[in-house]
Amino acid sequence: MKPIHYLVGFLVLNQGTFSGTRFLVALYAVHQQASALVVGILVALFSSAAMLGAVAMGKLVDQRGTRLPVLLGTLSIICGVGLPLLWRDFAALYVCAILTGGAYFTVYIATSTLISKCGQPGEVALNFSRMTLGTAVANGMGPLAAGLMIDHLGYMTAFALLIFVPLLSLTLPLSGRLPQAGSAGSGHKEGKGGGSALELLRHPGLLAVYVISTLFILSLDIFVVMTPLYGTQLKFSASQMGVIVSAFSLAAFVARVAAAPMTRFYTPWQLLLLSLTLAAVSTIVFGLISSAPLLIACAFVMGFGQGLGAPMYTAAMYAVAPRERASEALGLRMSLGMTAQTLLPLVVGSVGSVLPAGPVFWATGLLLLAGVFMLRKEWHSTAARRDTQVAGG
Repeated sequence: MKPIHYLVGFLVLNQGTFSGTRFLVALYAVHQQASALVVGILVALFSSAAMLGAVAMGKLVDQRGTRLPVLLGTLSIICGVGLPLLWRDFAALYVCAILTGGAYFTVYIATSTLISKCGQPGEVALNFSRMTLGTAVANGMGPLAAGLMIDHLGYMTAFALLIFVPLLSLTLPLSGRLPQAGSAGSGHKEGKGGGSALELLRHPGLLAVYVISTLFILSLDIFVVMTPLYGTQLKFSASQMGVIVSAFSLAAFVARVAAAPMTRFYTPWQLLLLSLTLAAVSTIVFGLISSAPLLIACAFVMGFGQGLGAPMYTAAMYAVAPRERASEALGLRMSLGMTAQTLLPLVVGSVGSVLPAGPVFWATGLLLLAGVFMLRKEWHSTAARRDTQVAGG
């Protein structure tokens, strides 16, 4: 097997544990008669560590290399999942959520850094498309496996069995199968110095990546929050709305499969602008039509744009970030993304309670088009081709 396959497999095992544990904790809280507010807080805590500490996690990877974050992160995931077995108190679920979430995102940042340096020149975007395809599968399999274990074996047994998944992943770095996982650093002494995260925001190339990734998050949250409201206004049945959402999710998966061959012909920035344009146009059209079949088709195009964009803005970020601070740059992107995903649904929900859903989709699409217009010069950007240097670095 190629090193990239071990890296993706390692991340998939930990991603599946993360998504399965989040699902398990939420259901166990409901089983313990917790309120909807408490369940919501528990789910949010899984991402809180990334929102508040992703930049620090990235600095750790830049300064200490990948081996320590990979090992400590995986061990912490094991401890987080196993905590409810040892501490039979509801408070254990809060600690489990914070510890498991923080540890997983540390592993994610370290593994992404390894993937950015893996393979032949020019394969960074291809490798990130493989990574996001794997994590998409893990996001579906984790909750499915947890649900089956709960139904047939019970909650505590489900926690116990989930521990074996990160334990299995731990064999990869311990056996030396993860490339560069044993190095003490990235080979850049500058990484031990570092600077303010605000300096990264002033970097023109990185700022463009952060803008475009935030626009993708905005369009995704608009779709998730406003589609049920829009369907209700159009008097659709729950099953019709479910098919619309499923078409979006299916297309995102298809796009991640299609991204691999597309990276052979286009740079990450070109695919980013293409995917953002698809998302923009389809979002505007979505708010203009009322036919269920057309909305399903439109949702598919929107999902394709979202799915294609996800691996590309990570590849583009590694292409333009200062090499000695690449992991910190990823941490900042994750921190900004998590903050946006926490605040945007509140804003969107407030706006949706005042305005009809259609105009909200139109405004979102126009904002995405403005982003395309603002970043159109990146189509010919030479920085977009630096992924060949990063891949070989």
